[in-house]
Amino acid sequence: MEDFVLAGYELCGAEDDGFTIFMFVNSKNENDGFTLSLRDHEGNSDHNAIFYEGTESVPESFKPFIISQLNTAIRENENDKELVSIFSRGINGLCV
Repeated sequence: MEDFVLAGYELCGAEDDGFTIFMFVNSKNENDGFTLSLRDHEGNSDHNAIFYEGTESVPESFKPFIISQLNTAIRENENDKELVSIFSRGINGLCV
């Protein structure tokens, strides 16, 4: 996992009913990567649910690495409240 980095994120769907997609790529091979989908469904029980590759639970062995990457993104974007909120929700989704 040490070669993977958070490459970006994308908001998909309607406001309060969609997903935030986090994209991770291998820094040594950009054709190798994976995605996490964070559910944006305000007021519903699946709000903040997070999925690996869209349908699967995030492997437990990946969680420390992903949390570290999201914490780094928070530090690097500490003045952008929207980004900090998105990355924090990702961490919260992993810790549930």
